[in-house]
Amino acid sequence: MTRPTNTRTTLRRAVAMRLMMPFARRVAAGFSDATSGSTSMLFDLLVLSQPWDFWKGQWMFFPTTGEVRQILTSSPQTKGVQFEYPLAAAVSTGLDYEIHSVFNAIEIHEAINQAILSSYPSFFETVEDQSIVICEDKMEYDLTAITPAVGLVHEVALERPVNGLFTTVSSDTYAGGVETITLPAGTDLSPVSAGWYVSIYDGAGKGIAKIITEVNNTLKTVKFSSATDPGLTSTSKCSLWDPNDQQLDWYRMKYVHFSSKEWPSSLRLYSPIRSYVGSRLRIKHSTMPSILSTEASTTVVPKEYIIAKAISILAGSRIGDNRVDRQRYAIMQDIYEKEAEAFKTQNFFRLPDSELFMEGRDSSHLSEFDPLGDPLGWR
Repeated sequence: MTRPTNTRTTLRRAVAMRLMMPFARRVAAGFSDATSGSTSMLFDLLVLSQPWDFWKGQWMFFPTTGEVRQILTSSPQTKGVQFEYPLAAAVSTGLDYEIHSVFNAIEIHEAINQAILSSYPSFFETVEDQSIVICEDKMEYDLTAITPAVGLVHEVALERPVNGLFTTVSSDTYAGGVETITLPAGTDLSPVSAGWYVSIYDGAGKGIAKIITEVNNTLKTVKFSSATDPGLTSTSKCSLWDPNDQQLDWYRMKYVHFSSKEWPSSLRLYSPIRSYVGSRLRIKHSTMPSILSTEASTTVVPKEYIIAKAISILAGSRIGDNRVDRQRYAIMQDIYEKEAEAFKTQNFFRLPDSELFMEGRDSSHLSEFDPLGDPLGWR
């Protein structure tokens, strides 16, 4: 079972409701659809019927485009509002919009992201990465390119495919984001199909693993998508295998050395893995929750914490402004900060179990016999 998640859209509208913004209180869904409009005006015959300039000075947000505009005037006759400056494109019928008071969507999004980052390590994401390929005669592997960054490692497992083949690259071509590699003439590609993996475990391009999109046994070629040219040559050794073959489970490795216990930059093996070169390592780890950059982005950090913490951050941003009631915002900041911290203290996530022998626990002297009569190390 995975943890519940919330999108940026859900969190923003929840913050607006918690702050009792006029638009959120009038529209239960948190948004409405434009009836018509232009680049400088929006009309909504169902919602925007309030008195003259009721919405003046408030902020309109368009989730589809991400644009924010302050409202100059609003009219009950036209049931519309005028923007401070034009939009990039004219308002179309059915375009979603929201209206925020005091704090605009940009400020709310920033506060939500700050709340997410401040939640670690009480709240975290547990993810698995399978990007590392076991290479020939290689003992150390870089972890810095993994996204999200490797935090606290709980498990390292070695893939053990059954059906597969080892070969070399005869030639390759790259065009339009597609890599085509030609294998030796005697290679039998009849078992291989789209969905298999091809990995390079030695030579040029060492360390990549890609999903095969097309196979041609007559031409002895396989294709895969690649954002950049991996630059394969005749020195490249490759492995092709079926990732869905489950006759042998991933082998959980207990003796793996990391550069540090938390946020390691590298992984080192105690001995080479020659039987499964070209296979992948699966690293299960807990890491800092990712910030939300789009409307559909999700986070596992509980909504109750994010809302309270985000409001505390928003209120704190107004304390230094002499144009507002600074005492009121100082009180708001304190109240919501305490609410957020209380929730975090009571509902923090528990870390998954780990079977790894981390650095400091695998020293050889711990198993040595003690001639002084202290075999359990109590002294």
